[in-house]
Amino acid sequence: MSYSYKITLLGDSAVGKTSLIQRFVEDTFAEDYQPTLGTDFYAKSVYLPEIDIEFNLTIWDIAGQRSFREHISKYMSGSNGFILVYDLTRPPTLNNLHTSWERDLKEQVSSFDSLILIGNKNDLKNNRKISLEDCIAIEKSLNACDHLEASALSGDNVNDAFKKITWDIYKNNRKKQLQNPLI
Repeated sequence: MSYSYKITLLGDSAVGKTSLIQRFVEDTFAEDYQPTLGTDFYAKSVYLPEIDIEFNLTIWDIAGQRSFREHISKYMSGSNGFILVYDLTRPPTLNNLHTSWERDLKEQVSSFDSLILIGNKNDLKNNRKISLEDCIAIEKSLNACDHLEASALSGDNVNDAFKKITWDIYKNNRKKQLQNPLI
C-alpha cells in the first residue's frame, strides 16, 4: 500500500528551502546560492517502517521573493502539508512566517493536513540570532504540529522533518476518515 502527498515549502528568499529539499531528495548540498525563480518540484518516496507504508511525496519549492508571491496560490493548491522555513541567523525571516506567509496560507488554501516549522542553518551556531523561545512562540501561534531546527549543509534533522510531516499528514487523514467514513 502506498499514499501520495503534496508538500509545499514556503519562506523568505535565501532561507534554504531548495537546499533542504535537495538534501532530502538527493542527499546533496550546493555551496553556491541560486534563487528559485517561480517554482520547482521534486519527488521522493519515503517508507515509514512503524506503519509499514510507503509514501510518494511531491515536494514543491516556491520562490520567496515578493515578486513571485502573487502567483503562488495555484502551486499551493492541493497541498497536504506545508513546511514553513526560516533562517536562524535572520530574525525577519521568522517574523515573516507569522505575518505574510501565514496570511498567504489563510487566504489561498482552504484546508491542509499538517504544518511544520523548520529553523534552517543550525550549523551556524555562532551567527544564531533567534532564540528557541521565539521559535516556540511562533510555532504555537501558527498551530504547527512541530518545530525542528535543521541544517541543509550537514543534513541534521532534514530527513526527520520530512518524515515528521509525512507521518502527521497520514495521521490527520486517518482521523478524518474515521470521523467520516465516506471520505
